[in-house]
Amino acid sequence: THSSFIVVERDENGVAAKVLWMCEDISDEMNKRIQHENELNKYFLLSYTDKMTGVFNRAAFMRDIEMYEELGAENIAVIYADINGLKSTNDFYGHDAGDKLIMKSVKTLKDCFMRKEDKIYRTGGDEFVILMTNVTSEEFDEAYNNLKDKLKKKDILSVGGTWVESESDIDLLTRKAEKFMYENKNEYYLNHPELDRRKK
Repeated sequence: THSSFIVVERDENGVAAKVLWMCEDISDEMNKRIQHENELNKYFLLSYTDKMTGVFNRAAFMRDIEMYEELGAENIAVIYADINGLKSTNDFYGHDAGDKLIMKSVKTLKDCFMRKEDKIYRTGGDEFVILMTNVTSEEFDEAYNNLKDKLKKKDILSVGGTWVESESDIDLLTRKAEKFMYENKNEYYLNHPELDRRKK
């Protein structure tokens, strides 16, 4: 409700003697406003969300690294992940199979990076970046080693990761993680040369 008061009569000392109080029901107006704000929030979230997987998209990643570089960041880790054999899966088994491989990869990442400070971004068709903020080196090692252990059982991702105590250039940190990922990717293709389509 919205209330208002109007003094309609005062005594000889100027003190209000009679007051008119008005109360208006504005619940419909407020509901419309809340609904409008919810719609705006929905579209805002959608603009930073990968439609297929539900994780953050590249626009969200660029927004966040700009924020971290401006404000500075401490105890931060970056993990770069690339799906193994996605193109071959799409070519040989169809895009439905490729989509399942993408979703399986996302689930694997979510199972390993579950803190509220951990953010998973899909930055390309088969590429993901995970940002871990306010994370100790021990926490990073535990999550990263857990991921690598899972990938020994289902070798669906090549990964590289790095942790620093203080870093303002998140883009540089990401490139370091990407370099480690490509080293891991080369090992994968050495073991699976039939899937190496980089030169085809």
